[in-house]
Amino acid sequence: HEDINLITLLPSGSARGLELRDHRTGEWREVPLVPEALIINIGDMLEQMSNGEYRATSHRVVVPADEDVSSDRMSIPTFLHPFSSTYLSPKYATADAFLTERLIELGVLTPEQVAEKKRQAVAAEI
Repeated sequence: HEDINLITLLPSGSARGLELRDHRTGEWREVPLVPEALIINIGDMLEQMSNGEYRATSHRVVVPADEDVSSDRMSIPTFLHPFSSTYLSPKYATADAFLTERLIELGVLTPEQVAEKKRQAVAAEI
């Protein structure tokens, strides 16, 4: 998957298993486990904002074949988002428009919830 946001900061995990997909070959490559390292992933918003110049990082977590399946991999990401009103691209006038569309696609929000949120915002302005 790719992250919706602008940039993800991911401290090195407690175990191996993070993989990144090479966008040229489609192959999955293991990210070496380096203690105290910081992994920086490009998100969908930055891809949109850069008109595809920077590609969103496709990543996944797997249990390596030689690892103990009973051990957990722990890591705490930080997701960086621009202000809601930030211009992204000709297709998305604001970061909020992009995020809303993606959350609907993922089933996190429904169009009805979005419409209700807009009605409440308008009512609050009156």
